[in-house]
Amino acid sequence: MIYLAESPVHAVAERIQHFRGQPLDEADLRVAAHPLALVRVEIPERLSESLADLCDPSVLTLLGIRPDETASGSRRTTQRIAAAIHAAGYHGLQWWSALRGDWHTLVLFRETLTSPLRFEAPEPLTLSHEVVRIAMRELGIAAGRTRRASPDG
Repeated sequence: MIYLAESPVHAVAERIQHFRGQPLDEADLRVAAHPLALVRVEIPERLSESLADLCDPSVLTLLGIRPDETASGSRRTTQRIAAAIHAAGYHGLQWWSALRGDWHTLVLFRETLTSPLRFEAPEPLTLSHEVVRIAMRELGIAAGRTRRASPDG
């Protein structure tokens, strides 16, 4: 599966949410010495049209899924839902984020992709990046120290 967020702020918020209640430092925006980055993904229209929109009550009814099941913390429940959506012929699904109802996540079933996704150049994230600042504000996360390069490199 490929997990995507519809907006850059949502993507960053998902990644930094566990820093609530503590300051976020530049080092927190790195994994294995590499900076986290935003990457815009273009999804072919045909693929977008074949996603099960779990925000739509009629789709939930059609698939026999209760709204409370989509918000379950049980991996078994959410995997069962994904399997049912896959079996129904969808190429993925859209649903709301646990962080905010107006943020939406896309889940694509990798093995059903018939058209390639197009990825744009990565945009490295720093504490001064506008999207990071907005996500921090949305989640109530304070900025910690920024790491500055030494004059020696």
